[in-house]
Amino acid sequence: MPMTTADAVADYLVALAHERGESVNNLKLQKLLYYAQAWHLALHDEPLFPEKFQAWMSGPVIPAIYWRFDSFGIHDIPAQTAAEIPSSIEPLLQDVMDAYGSLDEYKLSSMTYRELPWMVAHRGYDLSDPCTVELDDEHMKSFFRLVADEPDAEYVLVAVSSDRRVARMMGIRLRESGPMHPADFHPAN
Repeated sequence: MPMTTADAVADYLVALAHERGESVNNLKLQKLLYYAQAWHLALHDEPLFPEKFQAWMSGPVIPAIYWRFDSFGIHDIPAQTAAEIPSSIEPLLQDVMDAYGSLDEYKLSSMTYRELPWMVAHRGYDLSDPCTVELDDEHMKSFFRLVADEPDAEYVLVAVSSDRRVARMMGIRLRESGPMHPADFHPAN
């Protein structure tokens, strides 16, 4: 059962970004939400919130959150009052900000284009084509477990365990992973 809502996590992340002096616009917020959900799935085997991401041309997006902050366009979202969230998820959200908060929205989007959860959902579409296909939570969970297991590997080429045919074609050996936190992950530049 999800622990909170995407709205609450969005408010918390925007407040945390402002507290840390980081900028956050709608596009960046979408990616921070994606990484929070993905890491929660990988580490706790359940979603952080029930809302689903769609494979938009800008990367993973929760439409309701996108439209909520759409009026700010490409500009920073003003500070929000941090929502009440379970204290047990605060460390994960802080780790997500540690790992991804200093990256701009373009770097974050570029990273998601090379990650299997978005690639699988967006397959069959050109990058500029509208796509409303939902990202699969199982793909997110499996992919980020693999990232956790091999943090220094070229993670953009790994496959999710539920798609063994793709993994075999790519010559990737799939295995179970051990625990890791998002703050331990440092994306390649």
